Amino acid sequence: MEYQLLSRQKINHVRGFIVYQECENQGQSAMEYLLLKKKLENDWSPPKGKRERKSDGKWENEIETARRETNEETGLIEGVDFKLLHHNICFQVSLEYTNPSNIRKIVTLWPAKLQSSCVKVIRLSQEHEEFRWFKTDEGIKIIKDEYRAALKQAINRINNS
Repeated sequence: MEYQLLSRQKINHVRGFIVYQECENQGQSAMEYLLLKKKLENDWSPPKGKRERKSDGKWENEIETARRETNEETGLIEGVDFKLLHHNICFQVSLEYTNPSNIRKIVTLWPAKLQSSCVKVIRLSQEHEEFRWFKTDEGIKIIKDEYRAALKQAINRINNS
């Protein structure tokens, strides 16, 4: 028998929200999606980040991580600025990839609708240099390659909800 040794690859569990809003433009309703650009990279993606331990030593659950990261990276607060579309496995979108540093990323994102229409101001974290609200086609073109299919899935779930 032949056995293959498996390398110990670092794994990051990443959670976040695909924040969207409906805006009126010349009498037409259009969806816009919030994407953030990391400093020193041409990397556009939704607000998201790694799980952390809470003060009691336990790990955050998935939604706690998504809430905290979205707030840290944008200043938006769930229940005040945006509402989670559904906290349901049927509405989450997931993806996995290995980054150039050989870290495996397991990413889960949930669609979240902005409460007030057409908010354009976001308070960025220090790790980002820019934010933009992208129309559907623009967002799909500019989003980080690894996230493209997940954004398309989220758009489909939003449109069918």
